[in-house]
Amino acid sequence: MPLRVSIDFGTSNTVIACWDEGQGSARVREIPGWSRPCNAEPRSTPVIPSLIHYGGEEARWIGQQVHDRGLLDSPSTVRWMKHYISTRSPVRVPLPGGSRSYREVGADFLQAILSSILPAQGCEEIEAVFPVPVESFEHYQDWIISLAGSAGIGRVRVVDEATAAAVASGFTLIPGEVFMLFDMGGGTLDVSVVRLEDTGDSPGRRCRVLGKAGDDIGGMRMDQWIFGEVWERCMSTCDERSRKALSRPLLSACESAKEALSLGEETEISACTGTHDRCELSIPYTRTEFERLMEEKGVFPRLNAVIQRALQGAYSRGFAEDDLAGVVMVGGCSQIPAIKKALE
Repeated sequence: MPLRVSIDFGTSNTVIACWDEGQGSARVREIPGWSRPCNAEPRSTPVIPSLIHYGGEEARWIGQQVHDRGLLDSPSTVRWMKHYISTRSPVRVPLPGGSRSYREVGADFLQAILSSILPAQGCEEIEAVFPVPVESFEHYQDWIISLAGSAGIGRVRVVDEATAAAVASGFTLIPGEVFMLFDMGGGTLDVSVVRLEDTGDSPGRRCRVLGKAGDDIGGMRMDQWIFGEVWERCMSTCDERSRKALSRPLLSACESAKEALSLGEETEISACTGTHDRCELSIPYTRTEFERLMEEKGVFPRLNAVIQRALQGAYSRGFAEDDLAGVVMVGGCSQIPAIKKALE
């Protein structure tokens, strides 16, 4: 039997699943040292942070290794690769040994993951499935297929992320029901309207996608907006050299603040340079301020526009908004306050 594997390469985290022939089901694969529990819960799904650090003499650190070694804010650490690949960013990242494009960095990251799981299986025939963003399907698909081929994977399938999430959802809906799937991740938003179909005597469930749409807005964009607002408030507190050193830890602090506001009404944004000419800041930040910032950036109209485009696809197939049995939110939880407000 061929090895069947799926790689969900995300802007913030990456998940690997392998088919377990004995159990007759898929299981999430954990890579020791690279993986960590999602949401910091020991029994939650293991994810690999989508991070790669380039050290000296070709040394590279992957995923959780970057966090464990305190390298997240290093100039030689690259994150958000998928977003920049999806948007065809022309930027080249200055790194030890020479600059790399985000496509090259993303290839380094995924090839490291593939090489860690494929040879150990002792299986020459490999089937791989990759979910890809709705709004950048074609060029991203070409990149993934080329990457998989170079890794020795003979059979590659791609499926858009909205369809993958719809088919994989284990929600207790009855055949014929129509629901909206709202997936906001680190780099993209995907919305799909799907109908659960009766599979007859066949096991499992199948979803028919009636309409789908996407946009390149996600958690990383929100982090950058919070960063910009805090930077304007506090940039006069440090000299130019210290401000430059403070930028990376401050961005990480803004991401942590956004995550904290998914659970509470207020938090603290704290960062320091850790250099000899130490510069630090600490300011309170509330969910009200976060929502006000999202309004100023036009997030809610953009979210609504994506929803309407997905609904239009369903309308063209004879389904009305009143036919929706419900709305399901999947993906990262740190954007939930913004998502809920958009759906009000």
